[in-house]
Amino acid sequence: MKTIFLILFSLQFSAQASAGNSISAVTGEDFPPFTTSAKEGGGKAVKLIRDTFQTLEMNLKLDWLPWKRAEKKTANGEYDFIFPYVRNAQREKLFHYSRPLYEIKNFLYVPKKKSHMQIDKFLVEHKKICIPVGYNTQELEPYISKYSLDLVRPSKIEPCFVLLNKERVDGMLTNNYLASYYIQKLSIKNIRHLEKVFSRKTLHALFPRKKESSKALLIKFNRALKKVTDLAY
Repeated sequence: MKTIFLILFSLQFSAQASAGNSISAVTGEDFPPFTTSAKEGGGKAVKLIRDTFQTLEMNLKLDWLPWKRAEKKTANGEYDFIFPYVRNAQREKLFHYSRPLYEIKNFLYVPKKKSHMQIDKFLVEHKKICIPVGYNTQELEPYISKYSLDLVRPSKIEPCFVLLNKERVDGMLTNNYLASYYIQKLSIKNIRHLEKVFSRKTLHALFPRKKESSKALLIKFNRALKKVTDLAY
C-alpha cells in the first residue's frame, strides 16, 4: 500500500510540475507565411515561437482559432499569449507587447494598370478597399474619413486578392510577405502595389494584462527570443 501511495504521489507531482511548465498560446491560420494551418507546418512565426520556448525548455500548447475569437479569449486570460500582431492603441490597453518578431512593410495593392499612381491621388478616385475582419485598420482611419472610403471586410485575406484580381474592389492594404505568398499561390498577374510604402510595422506576441503571470513570462520570452534571433542572423 505504501509503495502504491508513493507511485501515485510521484505521478501527481510530475503532472503538476509539467502543467506548471506548460504555456498555452493561440494564433490564426490565414496570415502566411507567418501563420498557416497546422497541417501546413504552422508558418515561420510558429517555428520562431516554438524555437523560443524550446530554448526556455518549456512546453508549448498551441491552438488555431479565428483571429477575433483568439484575441478575445487571450485578452480574457484564457491563453498565455497570442501572435503575431501589430501595435495599436486599443490593444495596448489589453496586452503587453513582446520585442518584435518581424518587421513588415505595408503597401496599397491595386490593379496593375493603376500601380503608377500616388496614394492620395488613387484614393481620391477609388474608394472600395478590401481588408479582412480582425485586421488592423488604424493606419487607414485618416484616409477613411478624408476620402470616405468603403471598406470591404471578408472573414479572411484570400478573398481580397481574388476580388482585387477581378477588379471588384479598387485596392487592398497588406504587407509584402502576405502579398507575395498569395500572388504566387493564386497565379495572379493583375496586381501590383503602389510604389510608396504605406507604413512600416513590427509583429509581436501579445501577453494579456489581465494575467498576473504575464509580465514574468514576457521577460523570459524576450530574453529567449533575442537568443534565437541572434543565432539566426
